[in-house]
Amino acid sequence: MFEVTCPSGFQGVFRGMKVRDEQLFSDRKLAKSGRTISALLDACWLETKEQGPYVIPTATRPDWDAMLLADRTYLIVQLRIGSYGENYDFRVTCGNCRNHFVWGVNLKELDVKPVSEAGKQHVKTGEPLLVDLPDGRKVKVKLLTGKDEEFIGKLSAKDEVKTLTYHLSRRLLEIDGKTRWEDIVKIVEDMETGVADHIWNVTDELEGGVDTSFDIECAECHRLQQVVLPFEAGFFSSRKRFALSKESASG
Repeated sequence: MFEVTCPSGFQGVFRGMKVRDEQLFSDRKLAKSGRTISALLDACWLETKEQGPYVIPTATRPDWDAMLLADRTYLIVQLRIGSYGENYDFRVTCGNCRNHFVWGVNLKELDVKPVSEAGKQHVKTGEPLLVDLPDGRKVKVKLLTGKDEEFIGKLSAKDEVKTLTYHLSRRLLEIDGKTRWEDIVKIVEDMETGVADHIWNVTDELEGGVDTSFDIECAECHRLQQVVLPFEAGFFSSRKRFALSKESASG
C-alpha cells in the first residue's frame, strides 16, 4: 500500500497492481468504452483520505469520470511507480533519421505543478473559467476530466487525425456565443494557431499536473526531439520487451 497526494490536493491510498489488474488491458469492452484506466484506478484504490476540490465523502470511492485529468495522470504515474518502480524504458523512433533506440526516464523526476486555485474553485462550483484571447474576445473554458479522456480514447481510426482538434474543443464551453459541440469543433478547426496555442497555454497553467513531455537526443544523429510519455500497455509492466542500450540510462 502507498499513499498519494494529487496536484489538486486529493489524497488517498493505493495498492500495487495484481495479475488480474493487468488483464483489464485485454478487455475489449473496456477498451471500446474508453474506461480501461478508470477500471484500473478503481481496482487498485483502497481509501480516500482527503477529497480536495471534489465532493467525495471519504467513505466512498471517487467518481473517476469527474476527476481532473491532471489528477488521473498523476495517479497513473504513481500507480506505476508503486507497482513496478520509478524507472521506465520505452522505444523511440527518431523523427529525423528514423533510428530506433531505447530511452529511459525516472518517473519520480517528472515535474509536477499543483492545480491552480482558480482550477480548484472551478471543480468545486462547476462554474466555467473565463479566458481572454489576444484579440480581446473572451471564451469560457473547463479543465479536462476523466470523461474527456474516455471520449478521446473512444475515437475511431478515421477520427484520430482530429485528436488535437478534439482535445482543444473539449476544453471550450463557449466561444463566439456558440455552445454546441459541433459548432465549437468547426470554430476550432478554422482557428488561427496562435489563438489555439494561447488557449492551450492558459488552460495548461490552470490545470497543472505532471509534465509528461520532455526532450530526448537521438543516439545516431544527436537531434533533439520532444516526446510525450507513452501510456501504453507496457507502461504497466516491468517485463523487458526489448534489449536495453546505453541510451536507456539517459533522460
